[in-house]
Amino acid sequence: RIITPDDIHVNEIGIGSIVTVTDARGNEILYTILGPWDADPDRNILSFNSKFAQAMIGKKAGQSFNFRDEKFQIVNLGSFFK
Repeated sequence: RIITPDDIHVNEIGIGSIVTVTDARGNEILYTILGPWDADPDRNILSFNSKFAQAMIGKKAGQSFNFRDEKFQIVNLGSFFK
């Protein structure tokens, strides 16, 4: 189904989120989480089905998560529609 602005919660990561994270080296990276049909890893657009996106889903700004033995910090959240 097509997502609408009402489907996106800016207080926790889910489909339609734009997420800024920092990696263990302090690099800041911006990711967009969309459906598998929109995924484009070269442009940091991830499918919500990807393992990396799954590690982020449900998290909030300020929280951290681990993926493949690397720690990431969630800096900021936004909506794909804003």
